[in-house]
Amino acid sequence: MDFESAEAIHGCRNEIMHKKDLNLQEEEMNSDDDLLEDGQSRQKAEKRRAKKKRQRERKKLEKKKHLEENEQEPEWDVNSAFVANAASHIRPKSRNKLDKKHSANKENEEKVHEDDCTDLMIQRARHLAEQGINSVNDGNYTKAIELFSEAIRLDPKDYRYFGNRSYCYDLLELYPKALVDADVSIQLSADWPKGYFRKGRALKGCNRYAEAEDAFKMVLKLDEECEEALIEIDTCQVLQLMAHGFTQGQSFHLLEEYGSVPAVMEAPISAKVLQENMKLDETGEEELLFLNELSETQSCSLWVGNITDQVTEKQLWDLFKWQIENPQRISGKTPRVNLGFLQWM
Repeated sequence: MDFESAEAIHGCRNEIMHKKDLNLQEEEMNSDDDLLEDGQSRQKAEKRRAKKKRQRERKKLEKKKHLEENEQEPEWDVNSAFVANAASHIRPKSRNKLDKKHSANKENEEKVHEDDCTDLMIQRARHLAEQGINSVNDGNYTKAIELFSEAIRLDPKDYRYFGNRSYCYDLLELYPKALVDADVSIQLSADWPKGYFRKGRALKGCNRYAEAEDAFKMVLKLDEECEEALIEIDTCQVLQLMAHGFTQGQSFHLLEEYGSVPAVMEAPISAKVLQENMKLDETGEEELLFLNELSETQSCSLWVGNITDQVTEKQLWDLFKWQIENPQRISGKTPRVNLGFLQWM
């Protein structure tokens, strides 16, 4: 029993050891399987990451390709006006800089072309103005107005053309038109004396003598040596007094005595002279009465030839009056006219 028990015990131990070996082998196989499964999982994970990476790269390539396709100029049916109009509104943004550059170049070209055209128009306007001046010298004022008008159409910024046309209107006694052109010439060139001179002439023709006097005084501010302006100022002052009821002779003498229209109107003698003028008839006796009111130092009596009883003072006055009201133009100037008075003996 003891021997059998020992063998049984030894057999049991061997069996137990064998089972342990089997268990260890089985555990090693299981661990190898676990390691194999872990390796396969990692491989699968790497494959999935690689696949996703390829998908991302493929999407990037597709997006890039799509953008490149959009940048290409679309082909349109040029026969379709609607499609052509639509195409002009859907051009790619990448062409904006090129389009702006092209537009800038086109604008510069147009500006250069416009400058060239402007130069040609200015040259043409000057040529027409020269022809207008020749027509004025020939006395053909209507033709001159047409030429100056065409020059103004080609070059409306040249103040001289308006001044020249104003001069022609003045000679044709179209004073309102002359005034309009004079004002325009002043607006274009406020320092041009002739503009104010043309305005003064036009205002005088419109019987606006006080305003005309102011315009001529402005001429003297810009050109102190303008004798024509001085003559025109004297004329405007005389016309202002005549409009108040004085005669031409009375106006000349009163201005010589008092110097200006306001001073004449404030003088005590003026009211008396105007009152006497209202009472007298048209025989011209007002001149004699007026001379009697002046001092002896102001006497301007003058003998004119041999006077007979048949020649009346009215006849002589009418002759002098016609000479004053119809002055001859000498080089565009109006000469100063003085009256001659007769003292009857």
